Amino acid sequence: MRILLAGDLHLGRSSSSVRGDCAGHRAADVWQRLVDLAIEQGIGAVILSGDLVDQSNRYFEATGPLANGLQRLAAQEISTIAVAGNHDYHVLPGLAQQYADEKHRFTLLGQGGNWECHPVARGGQTVFRVVGWSFPAESHDRDPLDAFPANLPDDLPVLGLVHGDLDARGSRYAPLSGAALRAKPVAGWLLGHIHAPHCDSQAGAPWLLYPGSPQALDPGEQGAHGVWVAEVTPTAITLPVQVALSSVRYEGVTVNADSVADAQELRVRLRDRLRAEAETARQAGGESLRQLVVDLVIEGAAALAAREVDQVMEELREARELDTAVAVEVRKTDNRVVPPLDLEGLARGKALPGILSRLVLDLEAGRNSEAVERVRARARRAVNDLTFMSQVREGDSESTFQLSDDALRQSLIQAARKLLGSLEPTGAADAGGGLP
Repeated sequence: MRILLAGDLHLGRSSSSVRGDCAGHRAADVWQRLVDLAIEQGIGAVILSGDLVDQSNRYFEATGPLANGLQRLAAQEISTIAVAGNHDYHVLPGLAQQYADEKHRFTLLGQGGNWECHPVARGGQTVFRVVGWSFPAESHDRDPLDAFPANLPDDLPVLGLVHGDLDARGSRYAPLSGAALRAKPVAGWLLGHIHAPHCDSQAGAPWLLYPGSPQALDPGEQGAHGVWVAEVTPTAITLPVQVALSSVRYEGVTVNADSVADAQELRVRLRDRLRAEAETARQAGGESLRQLVVDLVIEGAAALAAREVDQVMEELREARELDTAVAVEVRKTDNRVVPPLDLEGLARGKALPGILSRLVLDLEAGRNSEAVERVRARARRAVNDLTFMSQVREGDSESTFQLSDDALRQSLIQAARKLLGSLEPTGAADAGGGLP
């Protein structure tokens, strides 16, 4: 028996940062593609790890597509089993009451935060069991495994099903211990809450799978997204394999502009790189993929004025059609190109270019000179004064903006190099060295 594993559909949402009509890019669209796949591949059961519905205010957008998909699955004798997450804890129990019939064949496990074991049958015979736990409230600060059943039947494979935050002590969203999960008598764990797909397997222990959101929903969810398929045997549930279904893929792309002579050469280099990225995305994304959304960084040393690089990047952001395997949209750009500099020569001077050059050389070599310490301290104070928050879509957690010491050092190097490149050559002459 083959089973389809998924989670964090967030019905009611659509992929963000995509130009034009969102048709095909909605969570409801990937749900229908999921149903199509399950029917085409003869799947025996669909297992969902929570957050099927984005929030209660998405109820009316979600219920129609959800019911339609459940009915299509049930017509092929495919059952759907789920747990509730923190987004749909108050919506899913009511829907489960409506859909707990032969027309929908939907089962919600573990309501009220109580573990529940459920047999899954095919052709009138029980094939495996699912033990599941649902969110009882919007937040839950205890490990659900504290109340895991002591005695599970061991005559058939068991799949664990829970929505929670893996190895995140102090989380408000059901903090789970990876070590405790691996110690339970199950074949594998289907987890929900984290939108980035991740499958972890260790010899002699149950596998752990975050299937990720089947439709990539925002630029923080990079890479391939889809659903996972596993095989149930009389003694095991095999390691799941991903099937890409998302119509959108988000990627960060860095292009090196070393030795680029002019703007046209930069255009060609960018075009070739985006073509290659689009082809790679098409091969990994399958027939469902329609759009690649790129956050582009251009770095390196090139004899181009910053305004020339900015102009080319603006052209890319405004481009509506590129000659690529799938449609490519450049969402944002970051110009990190610096001029080629004779730092060693400039560093012999005593004026501003010499001071800046010595600072860059120390930063690049990792030397903690007095100048480096002074500049780094001032930069760190400026960063700490920032008041904005970075929204990291790993579940629902938010963290204050942070900049690592290495990222700060790289930012200082880039800023100093750009400043050196902007100085007039005559200003460097009496510094003991000239700018090229």
